[in-house]
Amino acid sequence: MTTAYSEIIDRIAKDHNIKVIQAACVNQSWACNDEIWLGIYEEPEFHLLSFFHEMGHHLDKSAWHLDDKATKYDIEKAAWYLGYILAHKYAVKFSNEAIEWGQKQLRTYEKYK
Repeated sequence: MTTAYSEIIDRIAKDHNIKVIQAACVNQSWACNDEIWLGIYEEPEFHLLSFFHEMGHHLDKSAWHLDDKATKYDIEKAAWYLGYILAHKYAVKFSNEAIEWGQKQLRTYEKYK
């Protein structure tokens, strides 16, 4: 990952009191409470985009567990949306390739609609 991306992640994590942990898995990340576990990505921009997606989970204050109609797809879609909003607030822009990759990740949850 580039130093510039590391600095962005560190700054945003600090701003939101998030601990970022490097996970040993490939192309997989997750958020749990105030921690984000970031996997290893061949493409540094995908790593950064995954961080923003996981931040989206952290920022999502929806009471999904109280909504009988909410699906895993709804939760993931909200996290992607909030992650993109946060990236915009920090003036982070993604390439078309990265955006398409993020959309592909969301589509893996369509079976939960």
